[in-house]
Amino acid sequence: VSTFQLTPFKLVYLAYQGHFRAQGIPSYAALISAHEFGTISAKDLVWSAFKTNLLSEQTLADLGYLSAVEDQLRALEAD
Repeated sequence: VSTFQLTPFKLVYLAYQGHFRAQGIPSYAALISAHEFGTISAKDLVWSAFKTNLLSEQTLADLGYLSAVEDQLRALEAD
């Protein structure tokens, strides 16, 4: 996955599938619960993707991208 192709949807999907467990991001229902309780945020997912070379450093400060990731996390809760 290259940095310019990782959409907010794909980032959240990767997290849900457990791609960032080594960075302390839980997967599946635990990810949803962690977000609901405020222990995992969009910024945490973006940071994990940056640390695994899936996103550029500039993405860490991209408020539009962070907001879109947050929206995708909320969508998981709604399902």
